[in-house]
Parts: sequence; C-alpha cells; structure tokens
Amino acid sequence: MSKILYSLKSLKGLLKKEKPSQVIIVTSAKLASKLGWAIKEIGLSKKDLILIPDGEIAKEWEQMQTLLNKFIERGLDRKSIVIALGGGPIGDVVGFASAIYLRGIKYIQVPTTLLAQVDSAHGGKTGINFLHYKNPD
Repeated sequence: MSKILYSLKSLKGLLKKEKPSQVIIVTSAKLASKLGWAIKEIGLSKKDLILIPDGEIAKEWEQMQTLLNKFIERGLDRKSIVIALGGGPIGDVVGFASAIYLRGIKYIQVPTTLLAQVDSAHGGKTGINFLHYKNPD
C-alpha cells in the first residue's frame, strides 16, 4: 500500500503507528549534514544513518551489496523500516535493496530533488545498474 505524506509530523506519526523494530535512514553525507534537524524531528539520530554516495554511483552493484551488508550488520528484520532520503538514485538503490533483503522489508522514500518528487518516487519501480547496463526507465 502506498501513502503520500506531506510533513515530518505525519512521517513521525506513521512510524509510531507501524511500531517498527528499527528505523534506518539511508542518505548521503551531504544530505545528512543539511537535514540533521529533520532527522532529529522524527526522533532519530546519527546512529540511525547509513551513508552512501550521491548520484548514479549509488546505483552500482557494489554499493547495493555494501548496503545489504550494512542491513545485516544492523540486524534489520522483517519489522524494520528503511527510509531513503535523497534523490532518484538513492531511492532506487534503497528500494531495490529493501525489496530483496529478507524477501522484502518496508521502505519509505523521502525524495529531495524535484525530479525524484515527480518521477522516480512514484510507481514503485526500483533498480540498479549492472555491468554496463543502466537500469531502464
């Protein structure tokens, strides 16, 4: 089921209602520093972050494997929620990793670019690049 939330207050309410075992935010270092206030607003802190690169490099196979390893290291389970905080590439890799980890765990996209807001954050399709193939539109 998809929902569109319009505020940090509604995101915080959704997280409270879902009662996840853990909440992890996957974002870039640049966004984490700029949006630290928002992370605190929903009741999370730096310890709840997994940092990945910005841009298309985030969608490389190796980055996805690293992200899955971090899910394992953090002990994410089927009741965990992963928040993708960033543009389209971050949403794609986090959505893909969340879909294949433990046969699927919940994830929330928080698109931070206009393109991600009107395009990649809708429709539920995610993907990564593999070898020399870029995930198709």
